[in-house]
Amino acid sequence: MIYQAGYEVKPDLTDEKMSKKIAQAFAEKYNFVLVVGQKESETMSVTVQGRSMALVDKVTDKPEKYSKSMQVEELIKLFGQLRDTQEAV
Repeated sequence: MIYQAGYEVKPDLTDEKMSKKIAQAFAEKYNFVLVVGQKESETMSVTVQGRSMALVDKVTDKPEKYSKSMQVEELIKLFGQLRDTQEAV
């Protein structure tokens, strides 16, 4: 759904551990890291991690560790708002 809404998505389907996948995504400077497990898949939600989401929610304590569960539609709406206001996160 996120890709169909016009946003770039790069799935990591490797056999690496989740923590390593997340660390690699941060090393590659992705603005948002989305985690979709079985629970998220069943509820059409994603867990959004990282500094960019922390900036959006104005979290200053350990922003690199921040994560938030969101419905996919809610995330797409947030991406649209960020694009429309051209806020850099």
